Amino acid sequence: MIVVSYLRALGEVGDLNALPEAYARYRSGLASPYLPQAWLTLFAFSGQHDRLGDLYATLLKTDPPATQIFWLGTADCAVGDHATAEQRLTPLLQDASPRIRKATQQRLAQPVPIAREVLIPASLTILDQAAQDLDQHLGGHQSV
Repeated sequence: MIVVSYLRALGEVGDLNALPEAYARYRSGLASPYLPQAWLTLFAFSGQHDRLGDLYATLLKTDPPATQIFWLGTADCAVGDHATAEQRLTPLLQDASPRIRKATQQRLAQPVPIAREVLIPASLTILDQAAQDLDQHLGGHQSV
C-alpha cells in the first residue's frame, strides 16, 4: 500500500513524469489488490477518463460515488478542463465526507498540471503499458 500512497503523492505534488516512472519501477512488487489503486492514480493524474471509466465499471465499482467524482474531476484538471472540474467537484464541498471535502478544496485551490504539457515520451510509453496491463487484467476479470 505504501507504493500506492507514494504514487498519489507524486501526482499531488505535480511530478507527473516521476509518477509513471515510479509505477514502472515498483509494478512487479505491487500485490494484485493494490493494482487498481495504482492504475487509478496513474490514469487520473494523466487525464485518462476512459481508463477511469474502465476501472469504475469493473475493479473499483464499489468505490463511493463521491470518490469516483473526485478522481474524475482530477482527470478533468489533468486535461486542462478546469470549468468541468469545478462543475464536477463543487458539489462535493457540501455532500461528501470530510476527507473528500478537504481533498476537493485542495484540488480546486491548486489543480494538477495539464498532463499533455509536461509528460515526456518515456512517461507516455509507461502510461500506454499500464493501459495494456489494465486491459490484460480485465480480460480475465470482466464484470458480470
